Amino acid sequence: MKGNVCFLEDLTRLIQAGKRTELAHRLRPEAAVVSGEIEIYGREAAARWLWEQPRLTTLGEPRIQMLSGQLMLQRGTVQCAGKPLRYVLVIDVLLGQLVHLTLLEAAVKTESAAPSGRSSDLELLLTQTQKFWLEWDLCQDTLRVSENWFAHFHFQPALSNLFQDQARRQHSLSGAQIAEIRSQLRQGKPVPPIELSLRCGGKDFRWYKLELTAEKDAQGQPVKVLGLVSDIDQQRRELHWLRRLAHQDCLTGLYNRFKIQQLIEETLRCAPEGKRMTLAVMDIDNFKQINDAYGHDCGDEALRQTAAEIRELFAPEDLVGRIGGDEFVVLLQEAGTGEQAGARLEQIRQKLQHLHQPSAALTGISCSIGCAFFPAQGTTYRQLFLKADAAMYQAKRQGKNSCVFY
Repeated sequence: MKGNVCFLEDLTRLIQAGKRTELAHRLRPEAAVVSGEIEIYGREAAARWLWEQPRLTTLGEPRIQMLSGQLMLQRGTVQCAGKPLRYVLVIDVLLGQLVHLTLLEAAVKTESAAPSGRSSDLELLLTQTQKFWLEWDLCQDTLRVSENWFAHFHFQPALSNLFQDQARRQHSLSGAQIAEIRSQLRQGKPVPPIELSLRCGGKDFRWYKLELTAEKDAQGQPVKVLGLVSDIDQQRRELHWLRRLAHQDCLTGLYNRFKIQQLIEETLRCAPEGKRMTLAVMDIDNFKQINDAYGHDCGDEALRQTAAEIRELFAPEDLVGRIGGDEFVVLLQEAGTGEQAGARLEQIRQKLQHLHQPSAALTGISCSIGCAFFPAQGTTYRQLFLKADAAMYQAKRQGKNSCVFY
């Protein structure tokens, strides 16, 4: 088959970006006539202009199939550059954009039929886009998957172990989730997209999205379940990275101003009756002079070292964040009295006095700390912060390098 392929490639990136939505609009299911020109930057002359003629001549009715609630597969044959070409494309219906496009010689045939009559075009498309399909025949109680399944996952599922192979731990779904999914599918009820991790190639787990749709007979009874499995591992990793950026201070790695406030507010709101905690606000003394005398690189390193010491000295359940240039906030969840909080905060004050940066000849920094107590002096973040901040400025006025309780 490969020898007869005229042009087989993911052409999405070869189409002018501004034309992709236009092409998807012309190929929508309700369009009566597909026409116009879309330029493609390809190596094959037959594919440089996909829509070469003013009016595209279709050599057969386009076959349209919904792969999921969002992706539409369309197959058909077109006259292009004086020769018939068979096309397979996927359109994101919600975004109105072309997702994937493949061109083949129209004469190409394949004797290797996909399970249950699934088109070889679809098999080819799934291989190109790293997607996999499965089909569960409810009447026969049999399961089939796309040809590329085993090469990717290295296990051939059966009904008994598709989502129940706990011994080999091929996936991340719980038994309760599996039972609920099977029950809904057998009743023909819609199942929302499922994100799960699957073992890939017998090695590491990757994240996939599973979209399941029940196919019903003329009486409205579910007879088959069609599933599309998409690799979303890269998207999940990027989303995790973006969430970290949104929540994390990029210099120190601590929670940023917005995230630490959110976490502290939630902790205070959910605190059990009788729980006592301490909110501490810490500010490095004379930080501007450090920047002026030793440079901003030294100042940044001082902030990083301070953050590392704070995180190391406080308990894992304590919440620590950077809320300003040289200002930090800590919620001590297991130190609800002045004596308990004072002992912990004195440790950090003394530790900072021994910080050393040989490259900048900087030895030791000091900090001023202010504290307020939950619930005696406030039950919200704002109430506690205002009082702790006022206490911190009192420490500054008293000569700095000290801890003051409101």
